[in-house]
Amino acid sequence: MPPGSGTTGQVSASVTTSCDRAMLVGMRILRSHPVLAVHDLDRSSAWYEAVFACTRDDVDPGNWVFCRSGELHFMLGRCPDVVPASEIGDHSYVAYIEVDDVDAVHERAVAAGAEVRKPPTDEPWGRRELALRSPDGHRYMVANAWAR
Repeated sequence: MPPGSGTTGQVSASVTTSCDRAMLVGMRILRSHPVLAVHDLDRSSAWYEAVFACTRDDVDPGNWVFCRSGELHFMLGRCPDVVPASEIGDHSYVAYIEVDDVDAVHERAVAAGAEVRKPPTDEPWGRRELALRSPDGHRYMVANAWAR
């Protein structure tokens, strides 16, 4: 068991020392790409191409497809024997994706027959949001970028 962890497996706050914090200074996360288990690579990648205007890259044919749109890469791995995301409830939320035009994404999603969980909605926190669900059950919140 790592130092500072209790019987629950959670690391206590005391593990982060001033030395640990000093090592993190200057470290920043550059980007994040969802790695998703899917049952059918062709069906899933077609959804990302239609809804998010992705380009498909068969990086490991039959096993992995990367769907790229702008700086975002959806990394789809063929996992036919895993429980689909559609069966794991709220744990199926994958990402909060910022776009330049939420309504355009909504139009693409509707045209592709995608499941729209929440139509574009102006929220009190200043974002226009849209909720979508992929054929595998992965859920996304899509929002306008913050005005900077």
